[in-house]
Amino acid sequence: MNIFFSGIGGVGIGPLAEIALDADYDVQGSDANEGPILEKLRSRGVSVSISQDGSFLQACHDAQPIDWFVYTAALPSDHPELTLARSLGIKTAKRDELLAHIISEKQLKLIAVAGTHGKTTTTGMLVWSLQQFGVPVSYSVGSTLSFGPSGKFDPASDYFVYECDEFDRNFLHFSPHLSLITSIDYDHPDTYPTEADYMAAFRQFASQSDHTILWRSDDKSIHAPADHSWALSDDEVLPLRIAGQHNRRNATLVSKTVEYLAIGDHATTKDALESFPGTDRRFQKLADNLYSDYGHHPTEIAATLQLARELSDNVVLIYQPHQNVRQHEIKDAYTNCFELAEEIYWLPTYLSREDPTLPILTPQQLTQNITNHRAVTTVDMNDELWDKLQKSRDENKLVLVMGAGSIDGWVRSQLSVKQVANVLVIDTKGNFILQKRDNSPAINNPGMNTGFGGSVNEGESLREAAARELREETNLAFDMSDLVYHMTIFQPLINDGTSRWVTYFILKDADISNLQVFEGEGFTIVKPTDPLDDLHLSPMIRRAIEAY
Repeated sequence: MNIFFSGIGGVGIGPLAEIALDADYDVQGSDANEGPILEKLRSRGVSVSISQDGSFLQACHDAQPIDWFVYTAALPSDHPELTLARSLGIKTAKRDELLAHIISEKQLKLIAVAGTHGKTTTTGMLVWSLQQFGVPVSYSVGSTLSFGPSGKFDPASDYFVYECDEFDRNFLHFSPHLSLITSIDYDHPDTYPTEADYMAAFRQFASQSDHTILWRSDDKSIHAPADHSWALSDDEVLPLRIAGQHNRRNATLVSKTVEYLAIGDHATTKDALESFPGTDRRFQKLADNLYSDYGHHPTEIAATLQLARELSDNVVLIYQPHQNVRQHEIKDAYTNCFELAEEIYWLPTYLSREDPTLPILTPQQLTQNITNHRAVTTVDMNDELWDKLQKSRDENKLVLVMGAGSIDGWVRSQLSVKQVANVLVIDTKGNFILQKRDNSPAINNPGMNTGFGGSVNEGESLREAAARELREETNLAFDMSDLVYHMTIFQPLINDGTSRWVTYFILKDADISNLQVFEGEGFTIVKPTDPLDDLHLSPMIRRAIEAY
């Protein structure tokens, strides 16, 4: 079978393309943007085009007739490739129709993981656990995994584990051998106009399943068929060494699934679950004191903050609401779900698949009912926000960025920029003590007066790097705790053509009576009253002094 995937670089379509490759189908596709999934597919010999005007689809079809054209739900109905596929008489289908076909053709037993929250983590946990038992398994997970590809077909497997999304009624394409329902909260108003519609879809999904494992509190909303469902009570949550009550609930569902499948024993299952390495964007650690999470629903927010508070008493949340149409439905639920965050930085809503007739809700409108409203600060995704984030991390607070839009990518892009730590020294008289750089053209800021500092080494915190650099460049006596966070500034295009983040710390009341500077041409004393224009300051140190 010859398949063309439109949007092949996406987190939904990309894993399906890998599954099709594993199953010995011919695969090619297109996407609007480059990305890591495309690189992986190309490395496996897949032909991919970044043009989606239809010419690549036509060329592929001319070379070998395309049997299936598979596309994402985000593809508009008048998209050139979709229009061409229909005109060529190619079977067109969304991803779940193809996946259902593969599962049927390969005679696999489908284990479907559905629910409003926790699908990705629970699916990953189940795949991981089966692998630890040595059970061959095929699967598809809607995130990147640290222990394997996001999608895989194993010819030796009897089971296919699938993260089964309710969006666009996708999960109703399947009749699972076993279903897990992690949680049920009204969501996706663009697919389900009312809460009753949403609950009815889950009820239908459960009725299409040979057996269902769910929580009794959720079963009250959907009334799954009693003769083939297993409803767990809240007191059945296993006391596992896993952070977050919601993750312990997810792990309990996986444990019950393994029990139902008669695989392994309780002790081995416990070990497997407690060793689960996690999935991307689900409370994923990006750096020291910095985590990212995909959550964007009040229930998810409360659960993830509860997890964060198990690790730190001081949690700072940066939240990006997702979809204006969704905010109109859930804005009244923004009440006490943020109470475990001591500071909340609220970004404008990330817009996607919007209803143009709905007014865009402002951060002020969305936050007016939050019980800890005084903790909220409205912000934009800019250098000022990055400075706040770095300051909180330096104060040993846990910073959590949440949202399904652009916030995760923005944070990762900032982390990828070179980091420099500097110290602005102030003596006992309140004067600024600056390093005088030499005139070598090979260095940054030649001949200028600067702070003391340099690059952050791998594994170092900004504070550790600042202290190390100051000790290497001077004979000043100080404790690392004497350094006070001042600010982080973006410096574009230094002499090697790169950009960098420069973080400044303040060392006050420094005794310079016997000061020695081991780099450059000594030091310069700048009084607070000195005119800065006459002092040949580097642009960065000038901004740091002016901010002080």
